Amino acid sequence: MRPEEITAKSFDIIRSRLKSFSAPPNVLDVVIRIAHTTGDVDFAKQFIIPQSSVEAGVEALKSGHNVVTDVEMVRAGIRRRAVEQAGGRVLCFLNNPEVAGKADELGKTRSAVAIEEAAEYIEGGIVAIGNAPTALQTVCDLVDEGKCAPALIVGVPVGFVGAAESKERLASMAVHYITVLGERGGSPIAAAIVNALIALALQNTDRAMSYSESAPLYTSVLGTVNGLRRGITTGTCAQAAAKAAVTMLCSGKEVDRVIVKLPKSKAPFSEKTIMIPVEEHEIKGDCAVAGVRKDSGDDPDDTHGLILRCTARWKGEPGVSLYGGAGVGVATKPGLAVNIGEIAINPVPRRMILREVEPFIRPDRGVSLFFEVPGGEEIARKTWNPRLGIEKGISIIGTTGVVEPKSSRGYKVSVAALIRASAAQGRRKLILVSGYVGEKFTVETCAIPEEYIVTVGDHFGFALKHCVKKGCTEVYIAGHIGKLSKLAAGLFNTNHKYGDARLETIAALAAAEGASRDTIRELLSLKLAEAAVPILCRNNLRSVFRSLANRIIQRVGEFTDGKINPGVVLLDLHGNPLVSVPEDFIRERGWRRYLS
Repeated sequence: MRPEEITAKSFDIIRSRLKSFSAPPNVLDVVIRIAHTTGDVDFAKQFIIPQSSVEAGVEALKSGHNVVTDVEMVRAGIRRRAVEQAGGRVLCFLNNPEVAGKADELGKTRSAVAIEEAAEYIEGGIVAIGNAPTALQTVCDLVDEGKCAPALIVGVPVGFVGAAESKERLASMAVHYITVLGERGGSPIAAAIVNALIALALQNTDRAMSYSESAPLYTSVLGTVNGLRRGITTGTCAQAAAKAAVTMLCSGKEVDRVIVKLPKSKAPFSEKTIMIPVEEHEIKGDCAVAGVRKDSGDDPDDTHGLILRCTARWKGEPGVSLYGGAGVGVATKPGLAVNIGEIAINPVPRRMILREVEPFIRPDRGVSLFFEVPGGEEIARKTWNPRLGIEKGISIIGTTGVVEPKSSRGYKVSVAALIRASAAQGRRKLILVSGYVGEKFTVETCAIPEEYIVTVGDHFGFALKHCVKKGCTEVYIAGHIGKLSKLAAGLFNTNHKYGDARLETIAALAAAEGASRDTIRELLSLKLAEAAVPILCRNNLRSVFRSLANRIIQRVGEFTDGKINPGVVLLDLHGNPLVSVPEDFIRERGWRRYLS
């Protein structure tokens, strides 16, 4: 057998042994290379290989960035010619004459000093550490100090002194990395990982993009929050899959990445243009299929890793038709953002999908888009979708197009930082909002300056305690009735994991306001607090909104031991005020009196 035949057969054997191992195709390619190098399939499975890290490494190689190694053995094992053809170099400074002298003078290892010397060549490239833990620690130090920003760190040093610790540190950082925890590793593995990325970069060079746009990878645009990585919503994934499918339908060529624009919002990435990898891409007769994998960043999102697939076909009449298949939810109850019977693609993602594909439409033809989410129905059972009245799958959502790591410790850190900064600037009165509905109302309707607004997600209790700690005297809470009714029940973390008494609270207050038994039963039969709004209005029970606001004020007072003077505005799903206590807060510039 020729050498290439032996390699191909080896890869086939490894694939057969990895049949039960679930990973995206590009990650699987890296695992196969590691297994081939080490002769140990089970060991290869232990590597931490985020898909976004593979993508970042491939993009760095395509863009002509350098690969910096800790030792010559790693450098010798890398396909240097392929890197050089793209415009980069494979560099190792270990044997530079001045390195040994500096190492002796500073009392450091040569590998650590060599990485310091290479700092200016690392920017935007790949660092591959296969031998020296001190080299990996030095890379981490340089990144923490802001002295370099590699696209990817391959950290697999081997040894019994410092190797495990250096890799644990790498795995805790907000950078793109590939590693394996513990003492095992080695230079051949580091070279194999880089070669796998080179193979992926070369594999994709003949796939044409049918448009001339260019944009950075979404991960580099979205960045991090307190060390935690942002991700993309299901809505953005569907938007990207739809554009990729229609692009292929027009051009007859497969695309492995697509450029989309994020929705307009108050976020720093509003309307930013980003590049998203297209994991599935195939042209089948009269249709084109594109699949984008959901990346929730560091947010513990149930939908993380799902593929959002779009199949595009031309149709005889103009316009765009959206259909849902397996794994895409269908609305069955009132009070949702979509009508009963419609597929659960919320208004903002729907608008973004249409914006992306409408340029491809002609007066004599339109396009049908058929969305699927393999595994979506199973994942949806773990969420509140069934209780909300969304059946058969997940919702395709996202008002900003970006997933913030809200449910994490880092989100609390950001809330605390905002409150601390406000206190330091002399502000003793703040507005707490849970999310988009409250943000939109306070910023756009009330024209409140953003420096007074703290978005707390589910963490009202944490935020209130921090307000007390920092000497805030008045806190105004603005948000959707569904979230804030939990505060009326004494639930100061509004995540569903901590309980739910929304409808029970509203029904009890309605009873106190004279609601009939039939009305109370109707309220208790609902799934969404939003659906209670028209029932209360229809039965002349708008006074319940004020009772609810007063109950929240009472609960906040008890929670903060009377140290905070609270106010409340309840909003419906569209951001319209249902009640305000005090009343004049929402009137023209009424907030000035409270924040002055």
